[in-house]
Amino acid sequence: MIIPIPFFDTEISLHPLIVWQSVSTLIAFLVVIFTIHEKSFAWILNIIKKLMNFFIYYSKGLYAKITLDLILIIKSGYALYKWGYQPKKTRIKQNISALTMTELLFFTGLAIIGSLLIGFILNYSYLVWPSLQGQNSYKDGFHTACSIINYYLLAQKKREAWLFSLAGQVVYAYLFATGLEPFAFKYIGYTFLSMRGFYKWHQAYRKNKAQTDLP
Repeated sequence: MIIPIPFFDTEISLHPLIVWQSVSTLIAFLVVIFTIHEKSFAWILNIIKKLMNFFIYYSKGLYAKITLDLILIIKSGYALYKWGYQPKKTRIKQNISALTMTELLFFTGLAIIGSLLIGFILNYSYLVWPSLQGQNSYKDGFHTACSIINYYLLAQKKREAWLFSLAGQVVYAYLFATGLEPFAFKYIGYTFLSMRGFYKWHQAYRKNKAQTDLP
């Protein structure tokens, strides 16, 4: 794709995949922002974004990532249902709540076990990025495990969902900062958005709790 620059005698050549990934990244940021503000249609956008990822992963031979994104699409549908697309007769307004310490430890353990299992699978699935094999595959596995848990907890509107998102994004920001991926900056953006999400949901949780505790 050739893009002329007005007032300059030059042109920029963009690979279609770069354009596709740029649009996908923009949608991803919108998804996180709308999720922070508890907008149900964020999950519709997320499904669209995950479907767009299929083309990116397929072009790079990351077939295991396609499978994992299918899981996240199913979880997005579940979250969409939980956030307001239930039948009106059975619909219950869902406020932001918090995990107990036992629940937090349970999901943290799942993240660790999941990272080992997914990392093992990914270690034998990458065909284009050999530098992601070995120990790096387990870092990628940790991000994926945190994402799966994050999606589930977001569907339940649990405040700690953003902590798992934050942990996964920090690992990815470190992993891709080495130049493995031209869009590494987006994970730094996700890191700050995750921090923002936890802050906003924590404030909403405190407000809901204060109202519930009123005599």
